[in-house]
Amino acid sequence: MSKTFLFVLHCLYVGEGDCTIFEYQNDKKKYLYCIDFGSNISLIQRKADVVKYLEKLGCKNKNTKSNISKKTVNGCTEKKPQATVNSNVELNCLLTHPHFDHYQYLNLLHRNFNINKFFYSNLYDDYPKVKFVDRYFNTFKYNKKVREVVKTFSKEQKQQVFSDDIILKDDNICMKVLWPTKDYKKINNDFNDNSMVLLITLLEKNKNIILMADAGVRAEKEIMQKYPELKDVDIIKIGHHGNSSSSSQVFIDKMNPKIVINSTGPHLLSLGFMNFHTSRKVMNSWQRARNGEAKIYTTYKRGDISVIYDEKSNGFIIKQ
Repeated sequence: MSKTFLFVLHCLYVGEGDCTIFEYQNDKKKYLYCIDFGSNISLIQRKADVVKYLEKLGCKNKNTKSNISKKTVNGCTEKKPQATVNSNVELNCLLTHPHFDHYQYLNLLHRNFNINKFFYSNLYDDYPKVKFVDRYFNTFKYNKKVREVVKTFSKEQKQQVFSDDIILKDDNICMKVLWPTKDYKKINNDFNDNSMVLLITLLEKNKNIILMADAGVRAEKEIMQKYPELKDVDIIKIGHHGNSSSSSQVFIDKMNPKIVINSTGPHLLSLGFMNFHTSRKVMNSWQRARNGEAKIYTTYKRGDISVIYDEKSNGFIIKQ
């Protein structure tokens, strides 16, 4: 493992939506992978500012004209250096599936940062038939914006990935796509169950993290069949905001995680006053993992959550 090694999983509170930033640094460079960038529309005010969060992690805002601030003292102008921005930071974006609570901020990130690569498995235009709900409720207004942004990416920037594809790998870490397969449209025509599911492995430390996006029971079944060796993971970010359509008991028992994270918040239909998207039954089932010792963290209750790898204990520290 490199002398300079940093791994942090930032799960941002964006209301009922998803935005996860995977931060990794080795001896040479810092990598930021922004996995989804969305938020549901509601009256909720307590949300993360994704642009400021990325700036805080060292990502350079291309709209910042100067890193020198000016202050007037007794009629004289003093120049005061602002906090330095690490130019050796690479930002990549991954869109797990085309629902606006997962992609709403893409155009905002595109306007403010240089995106090295954009990874995706499927987009709205990839579907020959789109369900009524997806067409008129999930993608009616916002899909046009994201499609315009995606069109601006060059062939070198834009990469479609499927199960077994490797997005990042070196001696320390590997990020692999578990789902969907290339023939996903033959299996189902559902945006959620065709979400990009990711496995992040700290290789020398034998630590596994799964990010389920909005994948539900059908996708879980396919993943268990394709990767029978995958079990007893350290961290899982559960599917579809803990909805009743996700997390079968068989899947929970097999993954058996130490840390469970749920990205959720007040739902669109409740106008931001309550969260009824998450199933209490599903969350109770996750609570029983590891013989009841699994730690449950929900953005709705705790706000932004950062999971930091601690080399001394060979474990993870939760920072809120």
